[in-house]
Amino acid sequence: MSDAGELQGPQASDPELRGALRISVVVEGPDATGLLDSQLSQSLQAMEVGGSCWSLVLEPDGHLGDWLRVVRSAAERWVLLGGSGREEALAERMARFRLRERAEISMEPCGVVVSAGVGIDGLGLPALWAVGQEREFLVAPVVLAIAETRESELEAQRIELGRLSPDDVRAGDNPLCIGSANLKRSVSFTKGCYTGQELVARMDARSARAPRRMLLATTMGQIEAGEVLMSDGKEVGEVRTSVDGRTAWCMVARSVTAPSPVAVTCGSHEVTLVEPSGGV
Repeated sequence: MSDAGELQGPQASDPELRGALRISVVVEGPDATGLLDSQLSQSLQAMEVGGSCWSLVLEPDGHLGDWLRVVRSAAERWVLLGGSGREEALAERMARFRLRERAEISMEPCGVVVSAGVGIDGLGLPALWAVGQEREFLVAPVVLAIAETRESELEAQRIELGRLSPDDVRAGDNPLCIGSANLKRSVSFTKGCYTGQELVARMDARSARAPRRMLLATTMGQIEAGEVLMSDGKEVGEVRTSVDGRTAWCMVARSVTAPSPVAVTCGSHEVTLVEPSGGV
C-alpha cells in the first residue's frame, strides 16, 4: 500500500509501458526537504507532492557533481534521478552534508518508461508516478507504444531531438555547459545559500560563457563516445554520447562556433555542430 499523500500513476503491468530499469536516490524524513534545499540549486520548499524539477548538485568549488530530476513523491519523500552510474556518489554526497537532519538516504529501483497514455511536461523527464513502495516510474521524453522499442532506440531519438540528459554530462564539468535554457530550468537565483552556488551566480551575473559547452554533432560517417573532435589541427572537443553513430552530444570548446566556418572532424569523418534549439 502506498501512502495516501503519494501521487498515483500507471501500474507496472500496463502493457503500454516501455523503458529500462535505473537506480534512484531517495531522501525521506522530517528534515529531508531542508537537507535537499541546502544542497540543490533549486528551491524546493513550495513544491507540491507530485511536482518535479531539474536541479544541479554542485561541489564546493562550484563544479558539477550531478544534474538531477527531482520529484516530491510524498510530503517528506524526495526521489533524485541523476546520471547513470553516479547513484552511490550522489547518495554519499547527501550523507556527507547531513548533520543533525532527520533524513534517511537510500537507493531504490526506478523505471525510466514510455507510455502512450501519460502526459509529457515538455522538459524531457517529467514527474515520477508513484506505484507503491517498491518502484517508481519516470516518463521518458518520447511517447511511443511499440512493444519492440529498445532502450537504445529511445536514446537515439532523445539525442536526435536535441534533449540533453544527465548521462551526457560528467562530474567536474562546468555547470554552465548545459546551456542557458537548461540552467534557468535547474537553478533558482532567488533562494538562499546552497553548496557551490558562487560559481554559477558569478558567471550568470557576468553573462559569462562556459569554457566548454554541449553541442549536437551529426555526421554521414560513424562516431563513438570518447572520440576526439579536431579543427584546424587542434583538439576542440570530445564525443560524450552517441547511440546510432550519426548523431551525438559532444563537449566542445567555446572557441568553436556552431555551425563552424572551419571544418570539424572526428577521425576521418567531418561533423556538423549544431546549437540545440531547445528542450532538455
